[in-house]
Parts: sequence; structure tokens; C-alpha cells
Amino acid sequence: MPAEPGDTMTEPATGPVHDAILAMGSCKMSSSHRRPGKEPVDGTLSAGPSIMEAKSKKQQMAAGAALSAKRGDTKPSDLKGASKSMAESMSEEQLEDLASTPRKDLPEKKEST
Repeated sequence: MPAEPGDTMTEPATGPVHDAILAMGSCKMSSSHRRPGKEPVDGTLSAGPSIMEAKSKKQQMAAGAALSAKRGDTKPSDLKGASKSMAESMSEEQLEDLASTPRKDLPEKKEST
């Protein structure tokens, strides 16, 4: 299936928040997270986009706030800090991936190394 122009799955994400998330190693690909219809026509798996998971409760909540603003449920001017830069630099799909990470086993905040 050829990529459509403007398809967020074919365009690489950029920005400081995305770079920080990648540096933390939070991008994972698992069969349970693959989106239907995104596999190649021949049935093989590609090295395509991976699903991001939040590394802390604070990151997950910031992504939820950014997603809410991106969808128009809250005002973008109400965002601060990480959620503001996430809303500016990430796609709705990326924010949805981070915001949908279950919080149960996440630390409150990322431990400093």
C-alpha cells in the first residue's frame, strides 16, 4: 500500500521532545501495539514506525494534556512546560501512543542517572 502525502506514519517526527524521548529509549515495537492496516501488503513486517510508551506518570500525563489541546478539548494557552512542547512538536498519533501507556507500573517521575 503506497504512502499517502501527509500521512503522519511516513513523516519522521522532529523536535526537542521527540529527541528526548528517543534518547530515553522509549520507542518500542510490539505485535500487540501494531495498528491494523499498517503492515505491508505481502504480510512481512517492516522496520516502520514504532510505538512510543511513556517512561513515567508525569510524561504520560503531559502527553494526555497535550493531546487534549491538540484535539481542541482544552486551550493550548493552558499548557505549560513539557506538555506545551509536546503539543508543538508531536503528532496526535504520537501523543495518543504516549498518553495511552498504562500508568500502573510507571514511576512517578524518571529517575535521574
